[in-house]
Amino acid sequence: MEYTPVQGRLMSEKNRIRSMAVADLEAVTRLETICLQDGWSPGQWKTELNAEGAVVLVAEAPNGVVGVFSGRWVAGELEIFRIATDPGFQRQGVATTLLRTVIRDYVPLGLKRMLLEVRLSNLEARAFYKKNGFNTCGIRKGYYTDGEDALLMELQVSS
Repeated sequence: MEYTPVQGRLMSEKNRIRSMAVADLEAVTRLETICLQDGWSPGQWKTELNAEGAVVLVAEAPNGVVGVFSGRWVAGELEIFRIATDPGFQRQGVATTLLRTVIRDYVPLGLKRMLLEVRLSNLEARAFYKKNGFNTCGIRKGYYTDGEDALLMELQVSS
């Protein structure tokens, strides 16, 4: 499915949100290397693109991919795996626009709840999710490969 450009104050009209394609693998892998401690390989991304229920979007600016969203949609719930924004585009609404695009597109399909894990040490991401309505609903001890705990967060979505 092709996603229409998101207009308004969050992103300029020169940017757009669209489904990720195989041609984006290199750009998304590079973006993750910059943004995340535990980024996926191109092979993992390719597998995710083909997974049942996968929701994988990119935010594209005139100079290329500047943001990525990955999640899995099952029976009214969407688990978020990744939201990452190029450091040069952070605090410009890219991640918020990716998140709102998913909500906009999946509420009509029955989306009721979104879930995610976030590193306890990632205060910036935790603040982003809280600002966007997510609440803490648990903790996963030793969740990450380095032994760090994860905070489990959820967003109840109403139509």
